[in-house]
Amino acid sequence: MAKFEKGNDAAVKYDGKYCGEMLDFFRTSSKYPTFERFADNIGVTARTLENWRDKHKKFKHAYERAKNLQKARLIEGGLAGLYDSRVVKLVALNDHGYADKVETDNKVDFKIDMNAALDEEAG
Repeated sequence: MAKFEKGNDAAVKYDGKYCGEMLDFFRTSSKYPTFERFADNIGVTARTLENWRDKHKKFKHAYERAKNLQKARLIEGGLAGLYDSRVVKLVALNDHGYADKVETDNKVDFKIDMNAALDEEAG
């Protein structure tokens, strides 16, 4: 039976060994490591990895560490010029919780004419 055939329960069955395999993949991948590529390597979907992350504490920890490794590769590769800066920004915004920073000046200048204020109180 092929890995992806319908009804192949072995293809989606969780195994604790995937924690170490995922971390090894994210540490050693020659390309920018993605959960989609790791999932394909073990015969599941990225959604299956997310389900395992939500169900298994050990896998959740490994998933978060893999995400950190991915983020580090993105930053280091971006700084070294290995990745297009637009792609780095897109991935950082969409996959790693970064946000465009917009600074606004909330300073309000106003003056009070104390004579007018006193005249209003008196009147």
